Amino acid sequence: MNKNVLAICVLTLMCLVSCDINFLDELLGKAREKFLEETDNAEGLNSKEENQEDKENKVDVSKVKRDVVRNKDFREKSINLSQPKLTAVQESYLTGKDAEASEIKKKIDVNLAAVNAIYDELEKSLSELKNMEAFVIRAESDFNEARRGVPGNNHVTNTLPYLDEAIKTVKDSRHVAVVGYNEQFHALKHVKADAEYAKGLIKSALGESAQARLSGYYYVQLMIDNISNAQLSLSKAESMFKKVESELDNLRVERQKADKDFAGLKSAYEALLAVKKK
Repeated sequence: MNKNVLAICVLTLMCLVSCDINFLDELLGKAREKFLEETDNAEGLNSKEENQEDKENKVDVSKVKRDVVRNKDFREKSINLSQPKLTAVQESYLTGKDAEASEIKKKIDVNLAAVNAIYDELEKSLSELKNMEAFVIRAESDFNEARRGVPGNNHVTNTLPYLDEAIKTVKDSRHVAVVGYNEQFHALKHVKADAEYAKGLIKSALGESAQARLSGYYYVQLMIDNISNAQLSLSKAESMFKKVESELDNLRVERQKADKDFAGLKSAYEALLAVKKK
């Protein structure tokens, strides 16, 4: 295009020198046509290049998509290959340990149900024994007031020895029962803690069994350790629970005595209140 411009300039100069105006007009017209033709060709070339770039971009996008899919498939295959496959012997052993852990869990649940039942009984009895104390304090206060305030009143005086004896008796029997119930109640708390700990270990063991199938046989040893520790904790809980159970009959006898003495105290106290109204 630069050569054409140069040629036009030379010819224009020559025409000016020769003063041939018609020839100059003709020459300029041809130059303009030539310029427009080259411009159209350049635009067409640019359009083709843009279309070619679009095609190449589309090809690049498609290639990226194919690469992504290919990489995803490769990763999935790598994960599958990296996951260890247990041998038939290992799987059989693991299945046996699963069954053992499940049986221990059932045993723990049964023991916990029995422990909780007795725990509730002891807790209720302790609460009722402690509630007696408020009545004993009130009866003792009224007894001391009656003894000081009504000398010569034979009706009141005659009831006081019975009330005094009833107060002393309830204090003793109630104290014995409370001490016994507290001792076994605290022992039962330890039983519950050991049983709950064993249950947690079994839960971990079953989780490690599943992990062994996913990540490797290494987790089996952790499972074995947790099962063993769970058995020890459960055995400790069962042994202590038997001792608590062996004391239950004595506790119930002591509770019955305290209840009987408390009923005697209520009768003696009501007798005092009755004669004071006269």
